[in-house]
Amino acid sequence: MLRRHFIKNTALTTAGMMVLARQLRAAGDGLTDDLSNLSHLSLDERIRSETLWRAVGRHFNPADDFINLEYGYFSPSTLQTLDQELADARMVNARASHYFRREMYGDVERVRAELADMAGVLADEVCLTRNTTESMNIVINGLDTAPGDEIIYGDQDYGSMIQVLRMKSARYGVTLKRVKIPLHPASDDEIVNVYEEAITPRTRLLHMTHMYNYSGQVIPVRKICDM
Repeated sequence: MLRRHFIKNTALTTAGMMVLARQLRAAGDGLTDDLSNLSHLSLDERIRSETLWRAVGRHFNPADDFINLEYGYFSPSTLQTLDQELADARMVNARASHYFRREMYGDVERVRAELADMAGVLADEVCLTRNTTESMNIVINGLDTAPGDEIIYGDQDYGSMIQVLRMKSARYGVTLKRVKIPLHPASDDEIVNVYEEAITPRTRLLHMTHMYNYSGQVIPVRKICDM
């Protein structure tokens, strides 16, 4: 399957809504009805609907002594997912080595097949990792680069990603170019211009964080890719 076809069919918003709907429909608790009541709205209108997010909120149990606006380091699971994780942990604790030696890989392949079906790709195109940071480490270290090639990244990019970029630079002689992203940009174009002015004939990669966990700033990735 062509990568660009996969990306086109799993645009961030659409894929996110699909996963959310599938997970929370299974959870019940009235969410199916809430989603059905929004079916006449466009995707953008649904995303902005307070009805949807109130329904989603019922499936989480946030602390009540502060408002969490930082989801870069850790993202909580739904209550239903947490219950399943606890049940699985108890099962593994009971079945011990028997599970890991005889049953685990069957479960891994089943999950891989389900994820592939959801994403519209082949199962052998899916790699299960522990988290996004591990996945990005694999991708960045797997890039075919030569000494002197340039990678541009923003000064507010996620810290773990900056670390792996520095590691790649130290190992393979890649040149890192750090650009300063304005804290209060007047427009998207101001951010686009920062990246555009940094590009040279040796540039091989632009590393961008779509939303900064430090400030909540959304980077106009589409506009940067189109420049």
